[in-house]
Amino acid sequence: MLVLPVANDGSFAPVTPLSSTVGATQNQLGVRLWSCANLTASAGNLKVTAWRGDYASNAFSWTTAPTLGSFASARLAATSTKALDAATTAATDPGSELRDLHRSQDLLGGVVDGTDPVTGRYSWLLSTGRSKTATTADPACAAAACSLTPGAGITGFANVFSSDMSAAASGGVSGNSVTYLAKKYYEYGTRTVKVCQERSGIWPFFGDWTDTDACGTNGLFKQYRQVDREFTGSAVPVPASGKPAAQATTLSPAAGASVDGLLRDKTGTKLQWVVLEWWGSQAPTDLEIEVFVAP
Repeated sequence: MLVLPVANDGSFAPVTPLSSTVGATQNQLGVRLWSCANLTASAGNLKVTAWRGDYASNAFSWTTAPTLGSFASARLAATSTKALDAATTAATDPGSELRDLHRSQDLLGGVVDGTDPVTGRYSWLLSTGRSKTATTADPACAAAACSLTPGAGITGFANVFSSDMSAAASGGVSGNSVTYLAKKYYEYGTRTVKVCQERSGIWPFFGDWTDTDACGTNGLFKQYRQVDREFTGSAVPVPASGKPAAQATTLSPAAGASVDGLLRDKTGTKLQWVVLEWWGSQAPTDLEIEVFVAP
């Protein structure tokens, strides 16, 4: 498994120009799979996912630390054996959390305010439902509160690599490469939600309103109130209610940013964490996975 912090710092520019048949949005995150060999006999699974960060003050453990202009060489360590299932805190190990999100083992504590925090951080690249004949397939999300996980990945390298040096350009396939573009069902920001709050005290000396799990009927002490809440670890679907629409996962140029500022990004528009994993009984003889940010 590899965990990469992907920023639009120039180091993730495509190694060769993207084909016009790919249809990438400017600054869109993507992966391109290259192979000249016949992979039909190679037994294995492949999965590539991307995640919005939520690491405001967390400590990062690196195999190779990033530097601005060379983020493509950075590798985050993901060696902990602990599987998490709670909302991100300052004590959360980012590498372990990203590994477990990628493997659908971490649900980030479950649904919050009617939205799923995993959905709110997930961008799909190459996961269940996509293949070289379905490079743009999106996971089903019928309601704002839908819960998404990456699934089991793709079985069989021949299903995701072109394996054909002279393949005709069509969809995401160009020459001997196949391109998969990142998409998501969330946007980052604030949204007005209806929550139950309570206050203590004796009239007219009441305390401040604070969130509570249950509401009573006494309007002086407990009531529902409309509040603006920043969704930093929960999904903010597009739109806020009803069936969301998938949108391109893009990264704004990193000019003027600091390394720490990019790593602490919570919006997913400055940095995405890409997780690549292969597992199986027979390693392929010839393949390459290129992570890129479209120009």
